[in-house]
Amino acid sequence: MKFTGRQRRYIRKHSKPPATDRGPDNDELSIIPLLDVVINLVMVLLVLMASALLAREVDAQIPTEGPGTGQPEWRATVVLGASGITVTDREGIFVYGCESQGTGVTLPLAGGEPDWSGLRYCAGQLKAAHPDITKITLTADPGVPVQDVIRAMDAVRGTDGRPLFPEPQIAAGLR
Repeated sequence: MKFTGRQRRYIRKHSKPPATDRGPDNDELSIIPLLDVVINLVMVLLVLMASALLAREVDAQIPTEGPGTGQPEWRATVVLGASGITVTDREGIFVYGCESQGTGVTLPLAGGEPDWSGLRYCAGQLKAAHPDITKITLTADPGVPVQDVIRAMDAVRGTDGRPLFPEPQIAAGLR
């Protein structure tokens, strides 16, 4: 069987693979594998983040009563502020001398300086009223120098002969 010239040209034309020019102007990137990798990475990262968030959750219960007493735990707080020192417990704010409760600052600044001896006296009054308590909470406004916090810790700890609150706790201010 003989083909005509026209048929041979047609067969040659259609039986050759298409010419591909792999020059620098005709490089094409196959984006499908890249998208597969990116989608898989996104899915893995989402799963890892979700598991990390679940692991970070902590079931915390805030205690409402003191340990084993059935009554709220007594706790005193000393707040160092710009206008002076405020001493409080669960009943309220102590007035000057720490003999009774009222409103305002317990120990106002004297000459621009906190009254450390007054704070030591208040700590002594609190210790006399609650001899079994060893902890007191200290907190300070942001503008209070760290040295004043340290002096307050020393004042509520008491002297060597008469320890008052040997375990002062520092708490972040909520103001």
